[in-house]
Amino acid sequence: MPEITVGPGKLHSRVIYLEMRELPFDDFPSHLEGNIEIIRDFDVTPESYLELYRKVGEEWLWGDRLKLSTEELEAIIYDPKVEIYTLRVDGELTGYVELDLRIDKQVEVAYCGIFPQFVGQGLGGPLLRHGLKQAFRNNPERVWIHTCNQDHPNALGFYEHIGFSVYKEEDTTINDPRVLGLIPKHVQADRFPIVE
Repeated sequence: MPEITVGPGKLHSRVIYLEMRELPFDDFPSHLEGNIEIIRDFDVTPESYLELYRKVGEEWLWGDRLKLSTEELEAIIYDPKVEIYTLRVDGELTGYVELDLRIDKQVEVAYCGIFPQFVGQGLGGPLLRHGLKQAFRNNPERVWIHTCNQDHPNALGFYEHIGFSVYKEEDTTINDPRVLGLIPKHVQADRFPIVE
């Protein structure tokens, strides 16, 4: 993909949208066995949410939720149609999936990820499958997710392996969260040099 020239403080982002119209599996257990536990977090606070968001997303330049005021963030995470599920292994918090049911007849998997030190241990599949099982419990017309070129290089293939299909791609320009001071400047500097 040819790199698009961007101005100071900006990043080119190639965004890929994927959707799923029906649950591609029916044998996933309601409760995971052994040392893995995924539960809905009814006690989330802005502070605990941002800790999850940073631990999962900082490496991939997630910045959108870091720009929000406390009131704006509370309006999202306390909305009854937003569901946050946390993953624990041996009792240790390791990742989360966030479902947004605020649009009628569809569910967005708004965020899904594992803390960097646990990536590659086979935890992403159980986490996302659990999220999908929750997302389809009220029979939406579709469940969708998006990824971009700043994300983990294996994200797109992982989503397609789970059962998502690409339905749209677009090029856009975003404010670089490193220039905004939301994420340290060294993060992904080799893949995405800062334009100042």
